[in-house]
Amino acid sequence: MMNIGWSNSTGSWFSTKIALTTPALSASIWFIIFIASTIQSVSPTFTC
Repeated sequence: MMNIGWSNSTGSWFSTKIALTTPALSASIWFIIFIASTIQSVSPTFTC
């Protein structure tokens, strides 16, 4: 009985961690893409 309870609580914690991490990861990816596109479009201005 204890093993099942422990397994469930671990699974819940893991699911919660993924649920909390995924939006942060998506935001980070979008931020990196935004910065990369900004640098790419600004860079030719500096070289001219």
